[in-house]
Order: sequence, then C-alpha cells, then structure tokens
Amino acid sequence: MAESTTAPPFASTVLQLSSCPSNCSINNLTDSLLNEIFCRLPCASAFQCKCVCKRWQSLISHPYFTRCFIDHHCRTSDHHHPLPFTLVLRFNYFHDNSPDDSKGVIHQKILAVSENNAFQSNSFFLNFLPCFRSSSYWSQLSVVASWKDLLIVGCSRLQTVYFICNPLTRQWLELPLVSKYLNDSNTLVGFVLDGCADAQEEYCSVNVATAQFEYKLVCISDTGIGLTTRQSSASAWIFSSVIGEWSKSEVPLSLFNPRSVETGGTNGVAFKRMLHWINGKAILVYDPDSNNQFRSIVLPTSLRTTNARLGVSQEHLCVTQLKPEVHGYFVMVWKLQDYNNNNNTGTWCLEFKACLREMVTVDSFRPCWASSESELLALHPYDGGVAYLRDGNEVYVCNLQTRTLKMVRNEIVDRHYTIRRNSVFPLAHPCWPTPVPSARSNSISPAN
Repeated sequence: MAESTTAPPFASTVLQLSSCPSNCSINNLTDSLLNEIFCRLPCASAFQCKCVCKRWQSLISHPYFTRCFIDHHCRTSDHHHPLPFTLVLRFNYFHDNSPDDSKGVIHQKILAVSENNAFQSNSFFLNFLPCFRSSSYWSQLSVVASWKDLLIVGCSRLQTVYFICNPLTRQWLELPLVSKYLNDSNTLVGFVLDGCADAQEEYCSVNVATAQFEYKLVCISDTGIGLTTRQSSASAWIFSSVIGEWSKSEVPLSLFNPRSVETGGTNGVAFKRMLHWINGKAILVYDPDSNNQFRSIVLPTSLRTTNARLGVSQEHLCVTQLKPEVHGYFVMVWKLQDYNNNNNTGTWCLEFKACLREMVTVDSFRPCWASSESELLALHPYDGGVAYLRDGNEVYVCNLQTRTLKMVRNEIVDRHYTIRRNSVFPLAHPCWPTPVPSARSNSISPAN
C-alpha cells in the first residue's frame, strides 16, 4: 500500500502551534515528547520533518529515534495493509529500423514500478552516486542486485567498483575496487547479512538501527566459461565487511552453470542467511556460515522452465513460472516448505495456478500473452498470490486469487524500440529505511 502524499494529521497541529503565543510553541516541547510525536508519523513525513530545523534533524537522525519508530510501527502496524513494494527494472533496448547512425545502438534505462510514492515517476534516478560526477571515466552505471530496500550498483571500465545505496535516503557506500573486470549484465551478484538472521526482526535490532552490521557481497562471473573444455569451475569474488577486502572462490560447474541463468535472474535472493540463484534446472546456494561453501538444489521436473523467477514471499522461498500449456499461458507459484540451512532441501508445493486467458482485466487493455516478449518479472514479497508480468511494452499486476489483471505501467520505452534484455530488482520497503552499512576504511556519504 502506497504511503499517503497528503499532509499528515500532525501538520495541522504544527500550524496551530506556530500561530500560538511563544509560550505554547512547538519549540518548547521536550525532546521526549517530540520523539513520541515523530514516531507516529508515516516514514516519508518523518523524513520531511528533518528539514525543518537542526534540532528536529538531530532528533530524527539519532539511533534511539530509529529504534522507537520501528518499535511503535511494529506494534501498531495493520497486517491487512502491507508495506510498500518497488520493482526496479533495468533493461537494454534498441531501434532496429532507425534510418540514422543510431540503428542497432544499445540503450539502457532504469525505471521503477512502485507502491511507494517517492518512486512513482517516469525515471528512477541514481544521480546522487559519485560515478555521475566523473562520467568521462565510468562507462555506464548498472543496478546489479537488491536486498530489502538497498540497491547494489556497479560501474565498470577497466575494473569494477560497486556501491551500496539506499535510493530513498540517498546514502551510499563505495566498496574497494575488484581486481578484475566483471561484466555487470552477465555476473551473478548477491548481498547477504553475515552473522545476523535474515528475517523481519533484524530491523528491530540495535545493530541495524545504528548501521553496524556485517555483510558479504558475492559476484559470480561467467567469463571464460565455454571457451575451453578444461574449465571446471566459475570464479566467485566475495567482499566481506569484516575484513574489508575481496577474496576469490570457485563454483564447480558440476553444481551450477552461471551461463544458463536468464538475465532477469542474476540478482541473488537472500533467505535464511544464504544467497540463492536459479538457472532453470537447479538453485545455487551460497552459505557464508559454512566456510563460504556453494551447493545446489536440483529442481523437480515440474519446476524446470526458462521463464521462472526465484523470490521470497511471506517468509518462504518461492519459484514463479510463466508456462505455456495446451489451454494457454499459466502462472504458477511454488512454495518451498521445510527448508533450512542444514542441507535439508525441503518440499515444493504448488500454491497457485491460473490461466492468463481466463483472467479479467481491470482496465481496457488486454495483453495477448502469446509472444516471445511476454515474461514474468517477480512475485510480490508480501502477497504470494500477486505476480508482476511484462507483455511487450507494458507491465501488469496479476492477482492469482481474484483472477484479475491490471496494467500498472505502459510505454516503458518508445514504441519504435525493442527491449532486448530485462533485469529485475525487488525493493521491499520496511517501516523505516535500512541504513547503508558503515565501513571500516571508507566513509558513508551524507544524505543529499
């Protein structure tokens, strides 16, 4: 559910107090009382209040307020109205019939389909990152992974540098350079906490509220695979915040071949303190707690398909499929039950199955769902019965419980252009923005 853009109830109180005599001014309220007031505001309104004066900025920026805000909203949250969700899309497109020199030139665009009002615009801007200030050096910026409401952004030329950023607070952290060039479009990237349970309770912990938590960034490169028959493994580069350095590991190709991962599935899915990638036949699992070991989960035959997405919804690992059958295209959601990090691969259960041809459209648009341009994007993290799909130049929300389709984005590129490849990065917004983790040797940028 999107946050309201209307003035909060507190706004009228501020106006009334500001027009009162000085002895009843809001500035005379104690810090503890102001904290109680700010804790009851929506997140966006609380952030806006930081701009009123230095005192308010100091109060709202303090870790104590963050903990109070999270605790209040955890206790009073309405579970029937889930937190907002954003789907960041990164895609390449080209004009194959252009009469000028731009014919065949690949363009890149990043946009958001969001329930958060802060991101409901035609373009998704990341121009607060420092790579925009030196465009002559960096070739191109690419979103490469997401975790909760944080994005991992890569810039590559001769080497690759990664940034961890929060697009809402505009905070960022630059990681040390990787000693090797990594192709952002073909590299599997994932962000996972190190030594902290990957669950909703982490937002109520002191460590996360103060931006003091450990993590790992994993990059698996497919460079060189297929060029020689002797190669038996793929290279994995792992950054650990504990030591502040990159290390190298190997992923046996007998477990998982990164080359077979669809472009939209390069974002690692963090679940139960482990990272997961899917390639149509198996799921690659990275466990930072077992000496950085990789293992695989072989998918049953019914789940083996190319148009599938891996995700987490309602505290379960899920695979969502867009699969052609005799009567048309079906959307299917599979949930993994009894899965843990003790080599228990669990059991796959079919939660939803719905034929797109039989669905009712909320608006006048009717997708055909019969072309090669139709693809599955993601499963909603708070509602396992809602999936996002793309048909050509439009994005749809598919409700598998009510059997309805609703277009939420049209004309994502000019109609004369063709989308070549598409990558998807879900952002699940908590009640308070996740702080960018602090670094031992690099400093976090201040919010702009």
